[in-house]
Amino acid sequence: MGEYDGPGACGADRPFKVSAVGRHQKVPLNKSTDLNCPMVAAVDDWLERTVQPVAQAMFGQPVIGVEHMGTYSCRNIAGHRQMSEHAYMNAIDVSGFRLADGRTVRVKSGWRSADASEANFLRAVGGAACEQFTTVLGPGADAAHQDHLHFDLARHSKGRRVCRGGDEPVPDGGRMFSFFKDRSVETTGSIGTRDGDAGGGALEDGWYAEDEAAE
Repeated sequence: MGEYDGPGACGADRPFKVSAVGRHQKVPLNKSTDLNCPMVAAVDDWLERTVQPVAQAMFGQPVIGVEHMGTYSCRNIAGHRQMSEHAYMNAIDVSGFRLADGRTVRVKSGWRSADASEANFLRAVGGAACEQFTTVLGPGADAAHQDHLHFDLARHSKGRRVCRGGDEPVPDGGRMFSFFKDRSVETTGSIGTRDGDAGGGALEDGWYAEDEAAE
């Protein structure tokens, strides 16, 4: 695609129309979508280095399809004046994974499923995504993420990464802003704050960071 110039600040330079993801073995998406170049590379890397190995380890079979709920949306972060990373084709919301035997593991039903393999798989692929993406939000983050994993490449100050919603390792070359943990019991809306923090700059879908503009 050529440059996409949406309303206001929305859009992206030379985004890609993506119908499948993965570096060597392409896995189809449930619907084609638009992503900027860095996001295409990050999603491909995540699928190959994390999703497929975890699927083989937990289910003994590969993922042959990825379901998403969208990438581009010209809008602000819910409840804030800051633009969402979706406005720049710099984010994707992943909702499920289709396995080779036809089974689909969905975030909405699998995150707290009685089937431990589904819950562990989703937490593993969500948590490890903090190595490829700078923001990862899952069902443990807030009410807005109960049915998907949000991934983006937002620029946070001092190399920080924002990760809430599962169990993840500390990524190389970056500092974890906060470890994933399930906050769904203590958070009832889509707006939350960091423990002991009165707020600052808005993050995707209502999370707050320190006032990065002042740093």
